[in-house]
Amino acid sequence: MPSSEQHHDQRDRNIAVSRLAALQDDQHRDWKITALFYAAVHHVEDALAKRNEHPKGHENRRQLIKRFYGDGVMRPFQSLYNYSVLTRYECWKPTEAEAERAERFYNAITQGVR
Repeated sequence: MPSSEQHHDQRDRNIAVSRLAALQDDQHRDWKITALFYAAVHHVEDALAKRNEHPKGHENRRQLIKRFYGDGVMRPFQSLYNYSVLTRYECWKPTEAEAERAERFYNAITQGVR
């Protein structure tokens, strides 16, 4: 299982990808949202690893988020997850406003998980 530091590094790489200029246009915002979601996953995994918690998948991760961080983190995490599922499996093309909302979800997660 990856260490806290490995999750931290992966989060930083995912955030860097989400900020690439190519992902800011209307043709690639879906990838921006996917990168933001995985950055959020690794941000949470980093914090959980420091608690010696290592989730075994999405459902277990959601349970741990709810237990340790409450609804203030769970709601934006679930929303960002839902956005990423829509982009990856339903071919959803988010608007600029929706991509900005995804960034707000990510920011709420990182502020609530320390």
